[in-house]
Amino acid sequence: MSSKHRKKKQPSLPELNEQTSGRGAAAADTKPADTEKENAVEQPGSPEPSGENKSAADTEKKNSAKVVVPARIKVKTDRDGNLIESEPAGEPAQKPASGGRRSEPVRTVTPADIKKPQVSFMNSIANVEAEAAAQRAAAATSQAYDHAVLVSDAEESNSYRPKIRRMSDSTRAKELRHRQSPDSQPYQKDTPVATPKTLPASKLRKRKDQPVSPEVLERIPDNLKRHPLEKPKPVRYMRQAEHTRINLSADSDSVRQKINIDVRYQDERRERTDLPLEAKTVSRNENNDSIRNDLQELSTNQTLRILILGILTFFSALVTLMDWIPAMPFPSFLSSREAPFGYLTVQLLLGLAALPFCASLLKNGYLKLLQLRADCDSLAAMSMISAEIAAFLMLPSTGMLKSGTVSVYISVGLLSLLMNAVSKKLIADRALRNFDRLTDGNPKYGIHYVEDEHRAENLTRGTTGDFPILAAMQPVEEPEDFLKYTFSTDIADKFCRTAVPLILILAALFSVGIAVTRADHVESAVCYGMSIFALCFSACACTAITLISNLPLASGTKEYVKNSGLMLGYQSVDDFFDINTIMVDASALFPRNTTKLENIQVIGESHIEEALQYAASLTQQGGSILKELFAGAILAEEKMLLPVEEYAYDEGKGISGWIKNKRVLLGTRDLMIEHSVEGIPVTAKVRSLTPNGAEPLYLSISGSVAALFMIRLEAGRSVKKWLKELERENLFMIIRSNDAMLTQRRIAKMFHIREERLKIIPARLEKDYAAETEPLQSGSPSMLCAGRLAGFIQTIIGARRIRAASNIGMVLQAVTACLGLLFAVIFILLGAYKDVSGGVLLLYHVICTVITILSVRMKDT
Repeated sequence: MSSKHRKKKQPSLPELNEQTSGRGAAAADTKPADTEKENAVEQPGSPEPSGENKSAADTEKKNSAKVVVPARIKVKTDRDGNLIESEPAGEPAQKPASGGRRSEPVRTVTPADIKKPQVSFMNSIANVEAEAAAQRAAAATSQAYDHAVLVSDAEESNSYRPKIRRMSDSTRAKELRHRQSPDSQPYQKDTPVATPKTLPASKLRKRKDQPVSPEVLERIPDNLKRHPLEKPKPVRYMRQAEHTRINLSADSDSVRQKINIDVRYQDERRERTDLPLEAKTVSRNENNDSIRNDLQELSTNQTLRILILGILTFFSALVTLMDWIPAMPFPSFLSSREAPFGYLTVQLLLGLAALPFCASLLKNGYLKLLQLRADCDSLAAMSMISAEIAAFLMLPSTGMLKSGTVSVYISVGLLSLLMNAVSKKLIADRALRNFDRLTDGNPKYGIHYVEDEHRAENLTRGTTGDFPILAAMQPVEEPEDFLKYTFSTDIADKFCRTAVPLILILAALFSVGIAVTRADHVESAVCYGMSIFALCFSACACTAITLISNLPLASGTKEYVKNSGLMLGYQSVDDFFDINTIMVDASALFPRNTTKLENIQVIGESHIEEALQYAASLTQQGGSILKELFAGAILAEEKMLLPVEEYAYDEGKGISGWIKNKRVLLGTRDLMIEHSVEGIPVTAKVRSLTPNGAEPLYLSISGSVAALFMIRLEAGRSVKKWLKELERENLFMIIRSNDAMLTQRRIAKMFHIREERLKIIPARLEKDYAAETEPLQSGSPSMLCAGRLAGFIQTIIGARRIRAASNIGMVLQAVTACLGLLFAVIFILLGAYKDVSGGVLLLYHVICTVITILSVRMKDT
C-alpha cells in the first residue's frame, strides 16, 4: 500500500468495527466545484493525481480537513492506538451512485479518546448528528461525505468532541467520597409513602412522633422484659502452631493457665447485661409459651393484690365510716374521740400492710414524678404515702385528732391503690385474650391509616367533604410490639402528667401557708401542715381515673375477639378514633358461600372443563369475588391454574387476558360486543336461561363465546349488619373491585345503604390501593383483624366509641378532683376542718367512682 494512504487520517476503532460488520462505503455528495477542490477526499482504489494536481493534492491534504471514510479494511495499530497499516479486507468499496446517501450515520470515536483513563462516554456520534448538522452547514468548508466526521486541524476548537464526564464526577465516586468523609451524615430512612409538608393547619391531622412513647417500657412488668442479645460474631479460627512439641515436664496448671481458647459459633447469641431491658417479642414459637405464662402470672399476682387490698380497704373504710357516724355502735378502742392512739395504730397498720404488695407501684410512681413524667401510679402513690406520713406524725399529738383539728385519710389512699390494681388486672386479662387470638395460627391483617394525604385525597375524592383519614387492612406475617401497645399510656396518664405536679405545688403552698398562719393555735404546726397536705391529695385522688379507659377496653375486646379483631391498647384508640373512611376489597363484602353458580351454558364446540379452568385462572389473576367459586368447581390444587399474560380490566365491563396464546374475555355483553366476539346469543335466549336474581356472565375464547355463567350474589347478614353500623357512624367506604357485576348502585341496593356512602375505586388508582395493602413480612400495627369485614369495621367503630367513653370518664374525674380540692380549701379557710374528715372524703370518692363506672359502661363500645 502506498505511503499516501498511510498518511491519511485513519478511521477510529469503533468505526472500523462497524465497517467490518458488513456496512458499505458512504456515498459521495454533489457539491460546487470551488468548494469541492478545497475539501477533496481520497478513496481507496481511486487513481492517483498526477503532476500539478498531485502536488496540489498533497498540499491540500496537509492543510484541509481530514475525512474518515468507511471501508472494509484490516487494521494494525501501535501500542498508543495509532494506525500504522491498513489493507482492504476484500474488494475495493464501490463508489455509490451520484446523489446517494447513507441511511445510517457513521459512529466514530478517535483512538486517543478510547485510551483516555477514567472517562465515561455519555453519547455517541449518532446522538449528536442533529446538533452538529447545523454547525457543519454553516462552516466555511464544504462537507465531503454526508454523515462523515470532519476533523480540522485549523478549527479544532470548533470541531465536534465527544461529551464525556470524568469518573470523579460519577455517582459512584460521589458516593465513595460521601462515605469516606469524616463528617458524613447517614441517609434518612426511606419510607414507602411520603408526607406532604404544605397542608392547611386546620386540616393537617395530628401526627404521632412515635407510636410508642419512651416511658411505655417502664410500664411493662419486669417478667415481660429481657436483656437484648448481642449480634452473632463470625467464627474465629486458630492459626496452625509452628511447633507441635509439648513440654510434658512442665506443670499442668501453668500450661492450662496459658491456654485461652475462645471459639464462638456463627449462630451464638449472648445476653447483653450492660444494656437496658427491652420488651419480649412475639416472633418465635418458643417465646409464645413464655409470654403466655408471664401474662398468666401477672394476672394471678394482680388477683392476689386485689384480694388483699380489698380486705384492707374494707376494714379501713369500716373504721373510718363508723368513727365518722357517731350514732353507729362501735367499739370505743377504735374511736378517734375516745381512743385516738388506738385509732391511729389500727389505721397505720392497715396502711403499712398494703405497702409490700404495692411496692413496685409506689416505686414507679415516685420515680416518674421525679422525672416529671407522672402518671396514674404517681397520683395513687402520693395519696397513699402522704396520708400514711400524716398519720404517723399524729402519734405524738393525738390531742389534735381527738379535738377534730386533723383527720386520717388512709382509707382514701387504700381505695386508690385498689382501683389501680383492678385496672392492672383488666390490662393483664385483655393481653391474654389478645395474645391467644394473635397466636392462633390464622392470617393476621394489620389495620393502618394512609399517611400520604395526597393519596388519601385521591382515593376518597367524591365521598367525604372533610379532610380524608383513610384506614385499610394490610397482611402482616409477623406482628411486632405487642407488649408495648398493650401497656401503652392512655388518656388518664396524660392527664396525671400535668395534674400531679400541679396538685403537688398547690398542696405544698397551701399547707405551708396555713401551718405558718395558724402555728400558734395548734398543738403541732408540722402535724397540722402535713395533714392539710394529705387532705389536698386525698381530695384530688381521682380513685376511678385508672378505669376510664381500661374498663371500656376490657368490655370492648371481649366482643372484638369474637370476630378476630384485636385492639391491643389505648394507642389503638389514639390512632383510629378520627377515621372517617375505610377501604376494602370487594371480596370482603362477599365472603364464602355468598356467590353461587346457578347454571352453565356451553356454547359452540367448547368444553365445560376448559371453560371453567380458563374462568378460574382469569378470576384468580384479577382478584375477583368469583375466584373461589370457579376454583372450587373444578380444582383440587391451586397449581392447576393456568398463567395469564397481559391481564387487563375494562372498567364496568369485565376482565381479559391471554391464556395459552388464546385471548380470553370474561364480563358483560357490552364487553363481548366491544371486542367483536362471535356467537353471542340473543338477549331473549339469555334471559330465558337466567334464573330470577341471577346475572349472566359471558366467557369468550379466541374471539368466540365459549360459555355463559349464571351467577347469583347474596348479601350476608353479618356484612349487612356492619355496613349499617358503618352508615350509622357516618363513615364512608371505598371498594376495590374489578367485577363488572358490582356497581355502586347494585352494592347499595343489596346491603340497604345509601349510595353516596360508597365509592368504587377507578382503575387508574389500582396502584395506590395495591401500595397500601401490600403484604408485609413484619410490621408494628396497634390494631389487627383476620381480614374479614366484621372485625375490621367493629374495631374501627370501637375505637371511636372507646374514645368517647374515656372522654366522659375523664371529664367526670377531672371535675371530681377540682371540686374536691375547691371544697377542701374553702372549708379549711373557714375553719370547718371537721366537715372534710376522712369519712366525708371516702364517701365522696366512692360516690364519684360509682358514677364514673356507670357512665363509662353505659356508653356502647
